[in-house]
Amino acid sequence: MVLAGYMCLTLLWSKNADFKDYVYYLRRFVYLFVFLSLTIELVLRYPKFIDHLFVFFCWAVPISAIISIFWFYSSHSFPQSRLMFLGDQVRNSVVGANVCGMVTLVCFFHVIKSKESYVWIYTVLSVVILFSVVLTQSRGPLGALLITFLIGAVLTRNKKILCTILCVILIGGVMFFTIDEIREMITRRGFSYRLEIWQQILLRIKEALFFGEGISTENIFIMADGSKWNHPHNVYLATALYGGLIGLFLLFILQAVAPVSYTHLRAHETSLHLVCRLLLE
Repeated sequence: MVLAGYMCLTLLWSKNADFKDYVYYLRRFVYLFVFLSLTIELVLRYPKFIDHLFVFFCWAVPISAIISIFWFYSSHSFPQSRLMFLGDQVRNSVVGANVCGMVTLVCFFHVIKSKESYVWIYTVLSVVILFSVVLTQSRGPLGALLITFLIGAVLTRNKKILCTILCVILIGGVMFFTIDEIREMITRRGFSYRLEIWQQILLRIKEALFFGEGISTENIFIMADGSKWNHPHNVYLATALYGGLIGLFLLFILQAVAPVSYTHLRAHETSLHLVCRLLLE
């Protein structure tokens, strides 16, 4: 909340902040605060609430994904266009793939692992979510999801998931090297101008080193070929650009404290442990 609050404060020195920006970012801050407050309260009162919350995610996301697929491709070409999900809080394909990918992990490693019955239902839901992630054509989230599944399968010693992921990687590798259309679809974007974008971001970070440019500052990056991009493509550089070194420091603190706190509380089967689990997972 400190990090989110600080990033909202950067609106005060953003160069082109208007009323719409204040409403959008402050609304997200309120969403986060209300969600965490209510969830912590409910977990403290009802220890089973977190399980019910995860199950809700596993149903809500695939249903919204199905609606998004029919809604989006009714006006966009399939499969050339990258799937965009409903909702103004998921503003691009990459963010949507990240959110759906995280719910897929919850579905596999929490719900399916703990429930003895109706496993096949949640397996189908997971397949729907994974299909929607594939339709976003977001290579980073897809690669991260495969690696996380692989690590999770090793840590949980789940041979079925391990064999499934290895088969997916093997089949994907064969398709990449044998089918020209798939290889072109993956490689045609190259690094998506990332190196050139990051170079421009580093120059802009130096201009507002400590406090950043502000979260709503115009972020159009013009490439050497004249194309324009408006996304930093890197969470650390984006935090440093909009929040300066202070924002980047808060992000590092958040990432450093989370696993330490989780390890410390894991030995204590208390409601506080469940709260920590919720905030991390």
